[in-house]
Amino acid sequence: MPLLDNEIVWKPALLNGSLPTQNGGCLNRYQTIPNNVKNSLFGSVSKKQRTEGLSSRKKAFLCIVPQANTDLLDSHLFIDQLTPADDFVVFRIGAFEDTEDQALYSGAYGVGTLYANTLVNATTIVVVPENIEGYKTLTPFSVGMTVRIANRTYNGATGNEEYKTIETVTYGSSLITITLTTPLAYAYPLIETFISSTYILPVLKSYAIKTNITSLSGTCTGLFTTYHNVTPFSSWQITMQSATNYTLTAFVDSATKTWNGSITSLLNANETIGTQVTTLFSVPASIFGGTFVAGDTIEGKTFPAAIPVWFERTIPPLSGTLNNDFCSISLQGESE
Repeated sequence: MPLLDNEIVWKPALLNGSLPTQNGGCLNRYQTIPNNVKNSLFGSVSKKQRTEGLSSRKKAFLCIVPQANTDLLDSHLFIDQLTPADDFVVFRIGAFEDTEDQALYSGAYGVGTLYANTLVNATTIVVVPENIEGYKTLTPFSVGMTVRIANRTYNGATGNEEYKTIETVTYGSSLITITLTTPLAYAYPLIETFISSTYILPVLKSYAIKTNITSLSGTCTGLFTTYHNVTPFSSWQITMQSATNYTLTAFVDSATKTWNGSITSLLNANETIGTQVTTLFSVPASIFGGTFVAGDTIEGKTFPAAIPVWFERTIPPLSGTLNNDFCSISLQGESE
């Protein structure tokens, strides 16, 4: 079944503190970030901060939550507009658990506009970035990156759009010159054409991996069954209590959860909140083989159907008002 618009949501990180060690972390599975709502990600900015300048980072997760466990294929994530105020925003792909002090701040993605009309078959484009000095440091356009060139919105019916690979890039005093590996298929006007560096993920889905097994003659040849709308990020361990019975322990949302199961039957790892029971993932009997003894262990991880994203907002010194300011980020993909 195809993914519906309401099955693609942004969710916050668990931690929202002011210190780097208390900002970010794992996915908050119980909340969503509303669209077009003031301060839904970044907080208010004072006049003093606008005058002195400010850089801040917030983490969010782009999630798919389909009831039918549908994968999102060929995902393209990009900023599709400039911010209307003096600030600018880039994003980076994070890790599922990292806090701000742990994040690797490389591989930024940003946006700009065309400096001049560009003809069909052109292999060079000149980009006006949101902030050239900031972009020289952050380098959101770099060799090998995919860029989206478009004079239409992410779902627009008019205008053109194409994705190209950067062959060379030069940061000048006010402009960025980009050479493409292949020519443009369309001509693009100066007005309303945006150039966006783009993160691409072939398949967005929940999944499980096995990292280690300690057993002389027991085997684990399959994986857990995961569910796109509920499976969390977790580190798990199966510990055999006998030849057939085991305890499953998973570290989820900074807490330890435990279930008891048997290699002869399906185990649903259920979570109960109030009166609602949710199966986070399942352990099929078919994954077990050979002969286990008490003390044998199997270890692994589960991953949600989510992309962890760090947003970095820079407000240069002496910035003007941020009234009605926003950052627009788009997702394109396919589902079956």
